[in-house]
Amino acid sequence: MKYFDRVCAVDISPDLRIEKLRIKFEIKKSVIANTNYCRVDIYNLSQTTRNRITTDSTSLVRVLAGYSNNSGLIEIGQGNISNVIHSYKSPDVVTTIYSKDGFNSTISNRISLSFIDKTPLSSIINSIIAKLNIPVKFINYNKSILIKNGFSYVGPITDVLDQLGRQYKFRWSIQDGQLQILNGEQGTGNQSIFLSPDTGLIESPELIIKTKKLQEIKKNEYKVSSLMQPQLQAGDLLQIESKTLNGIFIVNELTHVGDMNTNEWYTNLIVVNR
Repeated sequence: MKYFDRVCAVDISPDLRIEKLRIKFEIKKSVIANTNYCRVDIYNLSQTTRNRITTDSTSLVRVLAGYSNNSGLIEIGQGNISNVIHSYKSPDVVTTIYSKDGFNSTISNRISLSFIDKTPLSSIINSIIAKLNIPVKFINYNKSILIKNGFSYVGPITDVLDQLGRQYKFRWSIQDGQLQILNGEQGTGNQSIFLSPDTGLIESPELIIKTKKLQEIKKNEYKVSSLMQPQLQAGDLLQIESKTLNGIFIVNELTHVGDMNTNEWYTNLIVVNR
């Protein structure tokens, strides 16, 4: 992969595209729910453009980045806008946009469920998906499970997904506005890139030392840093070849950090053994 000629753009609904300005961003994507977020700093927008950016519940920001000589702009994150701040830092005016993936679908979405004895878990999950009313990106859980003694619930949709996930060993999240459910500690099975010192790997991967709080994690976790990999997604498989770590790993978490005016253009990863 070639790592030069960086490109970046920000799309804000309904029809605003921002590019050719200084854009900074930090975008976190994880297989664990309620952790995906995006922060974008845009420098020196006109007053007219600043006035067009709102926190209306339907406002959506999409960040696209990559390399012009390798697929060009790729969407690396999106979310419903939760806050917009305009800061005056002479000589610049900096517009900071905070957003959260799936925020509009989950923040006030409540559900009422009632199922009889031996209802398939899949029936409950399908009811939740219908209520969320968002596309499904990837679904994998034990569909053969039957719920003994029935199941009933009234409350936030996020809480029932958390509850079912803990009980039936799956992880859920919203990735780029789409629902993803992963069975146990498995990934999506999609393998997108090979990472080595020749293909963007920076320094050597580091083993994460587990504390008491993380004792329930059975697999080794590693921190991995790379030049930006815009095509990577949380849950994907990643092949790593380095002096200290080799093999195929699951991407549990990734953070894209970039600044069009500096050398900062990285993807920081937390991966686990496959």
